[in-house]
Amino acid sequence: MLELERKIFNDKAITYIAEGINKNLQKQNKADDEKKVVLLKQIDEVEGQISNIVTAITNGFVQEEFKAKMDELKNSKSELEAKLSEIEAKDINQIVTEADVRRLLSNFSGYVISRNVPECKKFIRDFVKEVIVYKEHIEVIFNVSFALIKNS
Repeated sequence: MLELERKIFNDKAITYIAEGINKNLQKQNKADDEKKVVLLKQIDEVEGQISNIVTAITNGFVQEEFKAKMDELKNSKSELEAKLSEIEAKDINQIVTEADVRRLLSNFSGYVISRNVPECKKFIRDFVKEVIVYKEHIEVIFNVSFALIKNS
């Protein structure tokens, strides 16, 4: 507990945690932007196919397969738009500050200082995704959602 208190609840660690969270957010945003480009291209292709079928029907070409294909394309477009909306809904363009990290850790620091082991275990269970132990150092990967940081 003393080591935890010494390593996490100091200005250097808070700065490092905030920087790490921001790097991860940037990576996530970049990956999401790439996914959005692919989804928009796929939606555009589906809309083109739908337009071709509508044009064919308008020109007098009527086949039973057109209706089935049109339904398939509309479903595909709806699924692609839902995926796009999901990505856009979680679009994160804000920066996590040291103050945000301090707020997140403020309750937990009281538990560490007062040696409240059950609450410390609960915090670790809720917020620590992975611990990697090396010969020279230990890496702790936190599992913290951005909304939780900004709303705490």
